[in-house]
Amino acid sequence: GDPRSLECSELKASTLVYYKSKGVLEARDEVRVVRQILAGGAWKRDFEITSDSLNAMYGETKQGAEAGPGGRSTFRGSVRVEADDVGAVGDRAIFYENSRNFYVIGRARAWSYDDRGRAINEISGGKILHDSSSGRNVVLEGVHGAFQEDEGERG
Repeated sequence: GDPRSLECSELKASTLVYYKSKGVLEARDEVRVVRQILAGGAWKRDFEITSDSLNAMYGETKQGAEAGPGGRSTFRGSVRVEADDVGAVGDRAIFYENSRNFYVIGRARAWSYDDRGRAINEISGGKILHDSSSGRNVVLEGVHGAFQEDEGERG
């Protein structure tokens, strides 16, 4: 079998405008992006991002080069990112398609979820990087954190 998984994204917003010559999609008001992956024969939510607006650069530009490293999406205003294992909020978020990393900027907070779906290990700051390859959140500006130890891990 093919070890790769398939992905699909759903975008909803009050207003959508696509600028073909620039390879840019703009979405405004009540923006919601849901990415799903097909693995093992079943669709599963990978992540969901909501915001006030979205500017997505991708595809071919009039110069024929791909915009950004595999595409970049900038979310602005009341940004919320949710995945099974992490969540984040902030004023802006920048998502890089190839690396699947994202930055949350401006009054940024990020956390992980325990196996019961409770938010734990919260960090906050001016700018947070979520590294998808390691699953880590890194505060790049103005650090504050609160972490929860698992029971029985002391000593």
